[in-house]
Parts: sequence; C-alpha cells; structure tokens
Amino acid sequence: MDSRKKKTRSLVYDAYNRLLQRDGFEAINANALIKEAGIGRSTFYDNFRSTQDVLKSICNNLCDHVFSKAHQKEFGHDFSEASSGYSPNQAMSHILYHFLEGKQFLEPLLKSGGSSIFESEMRARLFPFFFDLADTSEYCIESVPRKITAIMMTESFLALARHWVDMGCIAKPEQVAHFFIRTFRKNK
Repeated sequence: MDSRKKKTRSLVYDAYNRLLQRDGFEAINANALIKEAGIGRSTFYDNFRSTQDVLKSICNNLCDHVFSKAHQKEFGHDFSEASSGYSPNQAMSHILYHFLEGKQFLEPLLKSGGSSIFESEMRARLFPFFFDLADTSEYCIESVPRKITAIMMTESFLALARHWVDMGCIAKPEQVAHFFIRTFRKNK
C-alpha cells in the first residue's frame, strides 16, 4: 500500500473513531466521515465502498497485526519474541491488549448496531485460529467434532472479551486470557 493510501486510511480511521465517540455509530455515514476526515468523496470511495467497509477494515487491521508472524515491541505490551509462534495464551492476551488500548472505541461500538459487524469480522478471523487449536491434543474434545469445538471457543472468547470491555477492562489481559484458555485446555 502506498503512503498516500496509508495516510488516507489513517485519516478515515481517526475520523471514524471521533465520530463514534462523539455522535454514536448510527450517525456515521459517508458524508460525515468525508467531512470529519477532511478528504474528498472520490478519495473516500477509492479506499472504501461504505462506512461498513471502514469498520471491517479496522477489525481486519487488528487481526492482521495480532496474527502476523512478525511482531515489534508496542507501547503497553511486547510480543516481539513470539515471532516463532504464539502460545494460545499470548494470542488471546495480544487481542485483549488491543481491545484495552481501543476501549474508548469499543465501548460505544459494542453498545450499538456496529457490534454485529465488528463481531462478525472478529468471528471470521478467530474461527480459523481456534479450528487449528481444536486439532491439538490439548484442546480437542473427544467425540466432539473439531468444528463444534472451534465454534464454542470462538463464541466464548467473543462473549468473554465483550464482557471484559463492558466491565471496564478491570482485569489484566493475561489474566483474562488465562481464564479463557483454562476453560478449554484438557490438561489443566
């Protein structure tokens, strides 16, 4: 992606965040985003098809980052040494750290019509991770199809993350991830 496209996307993401916090999800439309971001209509539509597309892109950026193979030290957390591969606990903690950092964005989003879009995108990205995990000896459940286990893990993680955000993210991400993993790991 070229630098102009990156800059435009950054402007739109920041504008989306401001609008969400100030006016709520229902008030976000293309005109409001274009005005808030200070970009032209054609520039917006060169990058996104709709405001839903912006939200999906925000979610996919988070998942691309969390599930990438290369990590750098970040403010508030460091998973750079996990480049050879995450433990399930590290992957869940990393997602939760980004939820914590984006709490001001997520709180109004999860209480709006945008929650279904966000959760649908997260579900689509989390399911393959849990599907692979459900095939390991630690997480496969005897006589339960792998797909069912992966669905249960995906839905449980989303519900837990949502509850954690609703409660103000009072527990540390590692602790919440630990509770989640302990629920599904066979050898507790």
